[in-house]
Amino acid sequence: MRFQCPICKGIVSVEDTEMGTTVQCGHCNNPVTVPSSRTASGSVIGDFIILHELGRGGMGIVYLAHQISLDRPAAVKILSESYAKNSDFVVGFIKEARAAAKLNHPNIVQAYAVGDDDGIFYFAMEHVDGETMKHILKRENVIPVKKAIDIVRQIAEALDYAWQEEKLVHRDIKPDNIMLTSAGRAKLADLGLAKVGNDPGSTEGEEVMGTPQYISPEQLTGDALDNRTDIYCLGATFYHFLTGRFPYEGSSAVEIARQHLDGTLIPPNQVNPAIPETVSRVVEKMMAKDPAQRYQSAGQLAEDLARIKRGQNPAVATVSGSIRVQSSNKDEAAHKVIPPKLRMPGRPAAAGTETIVDVNTAQRSAPKLSFAGKNNSTPSGVPASASVSKAVPP
Repeated sequence: MRFQCPICKGIVSVEDTEMGTTVQCGHCNNPVTVPSSRTASGSVIGDFIILHELGRGGMGIVYLAHQISLDRPAAVKILSESYAKNSDFVVGFIKEARAAAKLNHPNIVQAYAVGDDDGIFYFAMEHVDGETMKHILKRENVIPVKKAIDIVRQIAEALDYAWQEEKLVHRDIKPDNIMLTSAGRAKLADLGLAKVGNDPGSTEGEEVMGTPQYISPEQLTGDALDNRTDIYCLGATFYHFLTGRFPYEGSSAVEIARQHLDGTLIPPNQVNPAIPETVSRVVEKMMAKDPAQRYQSAGQLAEDLARIKRGQNPAVATVSGSIRVQSSNKDEAAHKVIPPKLRMPGRPAAAGTETIVDVNTAQRSAPKLSFAGKNNSTPSGVPASASVSKAVPP
């Protein structure tokens, strides 16, 4: 392992067996204590000195770090050991992070680097001076309409750019992955974990990425994903911003997921009467179960939100084009639905030890969903963090 000498700031290399012991710095010859782990404060991963932990998610831990070569702060996500051992996942993780690193947009958290440091897989990105919308929701419960419109419009512009440039599908839009800077700029995070679009959503036995409170129907059924998938997830997030509650609630991940497939959406302005009808129609169109009934591009969505901000009616989410009454019947939906297999409690299990909950073994296999964290059916403004990830073949 490598670490930074706390005295002379030189980079010291030692054997892993020396972690937690005292050694002599090869630069200043002073006795120094080696960090107790590969990711402890002072450890060096790739081009980054680890400072302290920022947060934990379903896939790993994020650390505040300092990039040595460019002398700047960074946020470094390190994959958990269970994901790092999945060779297919790692190949996709590196491939997609490199695609995201090509993007440069004011509303996207900039990717810096991705790599493998002696078995530790990491993704380094811009450190944003701000907070996540998850934390803001926890504090405020409901986001004012004008502020919510502005945030969603900015994220829509970011998604449109990512799709136009690299055909990237984020797959996990949620308040946790939207940052708001101290200057009021919205930034989309974790795009480095996205997937190149137009591939099938998943195949039998794979895991898909998504969060049950915000996941799109096609992620659950294994259908192909494209930019409209992110529009649905952003719509569910917009719904949460405006109402302080999830679009669909339930006592389990299975119950919530099923409602995304065949549940009836309560229009947001029926939950919060302060929401204008025009805004409610936009959210409903974003969350149409059939991708063909949604906005066909995030650019269309951004323009409709800009029109509303200017006091105009949306051009796409018109009254005549409203999907409030959807034609699909429950019998047809039940026939089409491929029920998810959920692995609890949501982290990759050791071989032979995982518990699979198959909600309906009579129908053909669906993507296997790993929901991390607790499934909280009553949000109190805070979404249950239940990330899931998909192993993407090379």
